[in-house]
Amino acid sequence: MKPKTERWVRFAERDFRAAKVLFENSDISELVCYLAQQSVEKYLKAVLAESDRSIPRTHNLGKLYQLTNDLLPELDSLAPDIVRISVFAVATRYPEEDDSDADFSRVVDLALATMEAVRRIVRAHLGLTN
Repeated sequence: MKPKTERWVRFAERDFRAAKVLFENSDISELVCYLAQQSVEKYLKAVLAESDRSIPRTHNLGKLYQLTNDLLPELDSLAPDIVRISVFAVATRYPEEDDSDADFSRVVDLALATMEAVRRIVRAHLGLTN
């Protein structure tokens, strides 16, 4: 694996572990959702790095999915969920971006399940275990 890819994976894994710990030990659903989005974002950017593709400065998971879907067709069934959790990059950090006062506790399970599935697929793609 390329050093740039390793850095993206390390950061993605840090967010993955932090999301799991927060979920198990607190009720801060919005931070869990944010960290799940961040982990997915960084795992998708790791795939781009490993493939020597340009890595855009974006939090838009839909765009990152489109840039990687020829490399990761296994993600196709997750595309709607990947796009859905993309909003957590902004809505969880800027109150004015969230007009609905969203109840993140209702979507935290989706965020975690999507993060775990993307992680499993990307790590297998990169030849990483567990």
